Amino acid sequence: MTTSHSATVRRAGTRRPGARRGHSLLSLLTASALALGTAACSTSTADDSAHDVVQSLGAVPIPTAPATEPTPTADQQHPQLLAIGAPVEAILPTGRATITALGPEIDLPTGTTKPPEQVNGTITLRVATESGSITVAATDLTSRDDSGNDIRLTPVGASGATGTPGTAAELKVAATFHTGAAQITLRHAGKIIALWTFNVENG
Repeated sequence: MTTSHSATVRRAGTRRPGARRGHSLLSLLTASALALGTAACSTSTADDSAHDVVQSLGAVPIPTAPATEPTPTADQQHPQLLAIGAPVEAILPTGRATITALGPEIDLPTGTTKPPEQVNGTITLRVATESGSITVAATDLTSRDDSGNDIRLTPVGASGATGTPGTAAELKVAATFHTGAAQITLRHAGKIIALWTFNVENG
């Protein structure tokens, strides 16, 4: 009897190894399936959201950089400060034109390769008229050095130039420049339209 009872207790308290492994594997497979389902739902939701955003925005145009910098405009109430060689679109009561100051072209003394402390040179004002008629005169131009001293300007050839649509007119003025910074100013009816700065370098 004792032997039989011991055997019964041993059978009841012993689990089959295969049953434990089967239960653990089933739990693992169930957890993995849930995780994959959740991830798939999240990915689908993210994809749908991105798709919805694209659809709502439509085609977004990509801006193209301009080939050149736009030309600044100036009138009697809004003058422009520029570096020599830069154009300005002048809007005046008599017309509209692109005006450019060029130079100075330095006349070096014979036998020299660099400007001395004081040199002669010319500045050219080029007027390309777009509409109306634009006239510039030597008296519309003034010049100063970096110390505030006036630089005398003398017309080379004609004392004025008038531009009409489709043509370019030029006005040249001569001056004696000292090395250093300087400026030339264009006025119309006594009001500043544009001021160009430049440097005369020695060396």
